Amino acid sequence: MDISESLEALRGKFPDCMTVAFADISTGMVLASSSQEHLNQEHLDALCATAADMLSGETAQRVSTVFEGDAPIQHAIIFERAEVGLFLKSLHAPNEVLCCACGSGIDLVAFLRHARHHFADFESCLGAA
Repeated sequence: MDISESLEALRGKFPDCMTVAFADISTGMVLASSSQEHLNQEHLDALCATAADMLSGETAQRVSTVFEGDAPIQHAIIFERAEVGLFLKSLHAPNEVLCCACGSGIDLVAFLRHARHHFADFESCLGAA
């Protein structure tokens, strides 16, 4: 299974997941994505930029300061009225992230658990390639 198929499988298990993208936040590039609707490149780039800010940018630094922690942020969640943004940093390659846009009805606990597991699985496939 390639990355695109893997992302499609993850999104397919959660009807409230509208978009999931695999990105490299060091370059600002979305490497693969799956979405319910066609998204233009600007939308994907904005999702990647948000992930970069939330996981390693100024927002991440402010959050780390508030919680007085030295551990890097591994995931971030943005709540909006009709949408939830979920961003997961790789545990093995800190510049690789999953960017997810979901409906507000998503079961966050189940989705986060499944996305983290799914991410680890396809990372191991990438390492084997």
